[in-house]
Parts: sequence; structure tokens; C-alpha cells
Amino acid sequence: MEIRKYSNMTFGLGYGGLTNTPASFCSKVNIQLSSGSNLHLTLKGDVVITMDELDSNPLGSAPLGADAIGWFLEVGVNNPSMFENMTLIVHYNENAVKNAGLEEASLKIYVWDGVKWTALSSKVDTINNTITANVTYLSYFTLGGEMTAFFPIFPSSGMNFITLFMFLGIIAAACIIVIMTLYILKKRRKKVYQKK
Repeated sequence: MEIRKYSNMTFGLGYGGLTNTPASFCSKVNIQLSSGSNLHLTLKGDVVITMDELDSNPLGSAPLGADAIGWFLEVGVNNPSMFENMTLIVHYNENAVKNAGLEEASLKIYVWDGVKWTALSSKVDTINNTITANVTYLSYFTLGGEMTAFFPIFPSSGMNFITLFMFLGIIAAACIIVIMTLYILKKRRKKVYQKK
């Protein structure tokens, strides 16, 4: 499992103890990750933010295609009461999405809710290859989507298990149909010759 760790970063309204700061006063923090993804956080006070980007699933059963895409992000703060919200803009690799057999327009950002992965209301920009979602709590995040109607048969960078399984299932069903059709036609011809 490859992990891209970001050292603890301190952000806030003065990088120190806050006194007499109105609760409605917020600070905006923008962070760009090496993957090209962006985090836009709104904070109510000083926090230490920790982030890890991972290439494999650290938690329960992942959303469809998430393991094939291979992008997971953990974001946390040392003082959750100082966190207000975050806009997460994930830059995805279009080839990875196609190779995962996913419909690009169906992509969503998923958040780990402590028990399972839950889809967030997400906006996909297929021109810039980004997905945007607003987040009200910090946790693990990943991408997932729906399978394409016409999945790639031989993707350029490898075939994931789900795509391979579906491909082999379709080939097996087609072979069974051809064999059954030939068998029925052979029986019909025998009956026609026997009557003559």
C-alpha cells in the first residue's frame, strides 16, 4: 500500500491561541495535493490538519470501482469543533475510470461514515476530470461509480476483476446459446430426414 503522507500542517486565524474571536468569524484554507486534488476548508479556529493519500482501501467493502481507481484520502483535524466544512475537489484519471469499467458521469465522492462508505452529493466535470462535493465532517474519502453499459474488453493498463468476470460470463453465455441452437437444429434435421 503506497501512502503519500502530508506532515501536520497548522492553519487557523493567527496560528496560535485565539481569544475573543467571534464564533461567526471563519478562515478559508486551500490545500492542493500531489494527486491534483484540492481541499477548501472553512475553519473557526486554529487546527492541525493531517492528510494521507492511499492507493488501496484501508476500510470496509469499497464502492464499485474504488479499488480499481486506487485513490483513498484520509483527512483529519486535531480539534473537530474548529472545523466547519470542506469542499473537496478530486482530480481523477480518465483512463483509470475507463479501465475500472465505470461510467465517468456517474462518479461520486464517497465518505466513510464509521460503518460503511456513503455517497456524497457530487458534481462531475468530465472536461476537467474533477468531482466536487461539500463535506460537513472529516473522515476517509474515495471515488466510485456505476458500471458502463459497454465496458472495455481489453483495457490498455490491465483488466480489473469485475470487468474480467463480466466478460467471461458473457462469452460463456454466448457459447451456451450457440451450442443449444446447433443441437436443436441438428435434432430438427434428423426428424425431417426420418419422415422422408
